[in-house]
Amino acid sequence: MVEEIRPHTLGFEVRYDGHGCVARRVILATGIQDSLPAMDDADAAILSGTVRLCAICDGYEVDGHEVAVYGEAESTIGHAVFLRSFTDRVTVIAKPGQPPREEALALVRHYGIRYLEAEVGQVHYRPGEGVEVVTRDGARHRFELLYPNLARGSARSWRSAWARPATRAAACRSTTTDRPRCRACTPSATWFPGSSR
Repeated sequence: MVEEIRPHTLGFEVRYDGHGCVARRVILATGIQDSLPAMDDADAAILSGTVRLCAICDGYEVDGHEVAVYGEAESTIGHAVFLRSFTDRVTVIAKPGQPPREEALALVRHYGIRYLEAEVGQVHYRPGEGVEVVTRDGARHRFELLYPNLARGSARSWRSAWARPATRAAACRSTTTDRPRCRACTPSATWFPGSSR
């Protein structure tokens, strides 16, 4: 495990497991921990592709499907806008208590994304059919695919005096007029439409 990264005249000095090395570049992969809503057969649903964990990795596979994205409102809206590139049947299921800004709701309206604010009580995997999302108020919603956007953050927190966050302008590579620029993205989003990994 990496214990320390310090600036060095040739790049960075990295200390790990009692060893050290100098590197010109360092990639920080802090990791995230995926969280799923209460769900029966989550592993089977993920293996079948009904529950998806990365819109950037496999968003192109949702072509025309009925898709739901569930999580904190603004970040989930960002994911839904990205998925809207692949299907016109996208629903955001936003967790209550964190209302989105008007700019985020304007994106929902602009892209024709269905918006529900509801606490998910249970998700049922229906092999060959998709998922059924049951909200705490008893309403039932069926989707072919579900993207839970419930990451709990980085697996290990870190700070560094030399690390500086990328600006939205640097992260955004969107040049088409049918996708929002970064000023339309939300501050809690972990990726931006048009950005590359």
